[in-house]
Amino acid sequence: MRIRTLARSRKMAAGQPGFTLIELLVVLSIAATVGALVGPNLWQSYQRANERLSVINYAQDVTTMRRGLMQSKRSVFVREGELTMVDSSTGFPGMPSGWTVVENTEIYFLPTGVTTGGQIAFESPTGRGWNLRLGVLDGKADIDLQ
Repeated sequence: MRIRTLARSRKMAAGQPGFTLIELLVVLSIAATVGALVGPNLWQSYQRANERLSVINYAQDVTTMRRGLMQSKRSVFVREGELTMVDSSTGFPGMPSGWTVVENTEIYFLPTGVTTGGQIAFESPTGRGWNLRLGVLDGKADIDLQ
């Protein structure tokens, strides 16, 4: 009767050692630790990028409204502390759901396309603060995280 060893049944040479269970467990624990450290940061970066995209889209809506006002030769005044329209039927762009306006300065949109500039401060659903600053004269939008 012939007894075959495990090394011979798998056609492994006697000098080729494989990985031990301890080595595999060490590698898996290192990978799990790295994943636990990096995962939350990646998720926060993903959320911040989505929030920035929402603010960018809102800034584009404001720019589109400004162009529409230029074409229709109308002006708009946004009061300080309230993001509502006065003397206009176009309506200020709506905020994404869950977002709130913390504060805003007085902003004039004149029919010539000139704006007085100003700032709108938002709070995202996650509690992060964002600023949308509109440039004087050209109304160029600048976005930053508070």
